[in-house]
Amino acid sequence: MKNSTKLFTSIFTCGAITLGYLSSVSAHEGSHIIVSGDDTIRVYQKNNNGNTNYVVNGKEFTWNDLSEDQQSRIKAVESKLAIAEKKLAKQEIAIKKITSQMEEKAELLEKEARKIEQAFVKVSKHKMNFNDLEKAMRELELSTRANEIALRAKELELDKLDDKLEAIDLSMVEEIEQHADEYEAVLMEIAKELD
Repeated sequence: MKNSTKLFTSIFTCGAITLGYLSSVSAHEGSHIIVSGDDTIRVYQKNNNGNTNYVVNGKEFTWNDLSEDQQSRIKAVESKLAIAEKKLAKQEIAIKKITSQMEEKAELLEKEARKIEQAFVKVSKHKMNFNDLEKAMRELELSTRANEIALRAKELELDKLDDKLEAIDLSMVEEIEQHADEYEAVLMEIAKELD
């Protein structure tokens, strides 16, 4: 049971982190970007007119208000974010495949655990003499050993899949987080320049 809880926690955590960063920072045209912390930044387009609007800690400005240098600094960071998002989109297929495999392994773990439980229930329900009890206990022991070996094997497979999932997700999240921080810094710097 602990492994299935670990599995669902891992899947939920990785998914939540990934979705959190994707929803917080997006470099696509027409999208809204909100970066919160000590600073609040909002980037959006009104009426699809192609002119991007920025609100940085209450200071509003548009793409057309920016110098070529400021525009190129923003484009450079947005380009990095877009590349990171594309990488993450490609990794999403691998993530879905791994989480699907993890779910299958968790179901198999639960199935093996139920077999062990059912074997104990079966033995405990019957009234037996000593010889029958001894025979049933030997059968139960053999069955339990086989099921425990299968459980351990599935747990190891599940752990390997979990490690793969964490490696994929963490590298992508770190990259997006780095570019999001850079984007925030550039916008904060430009907002100060416009004073």
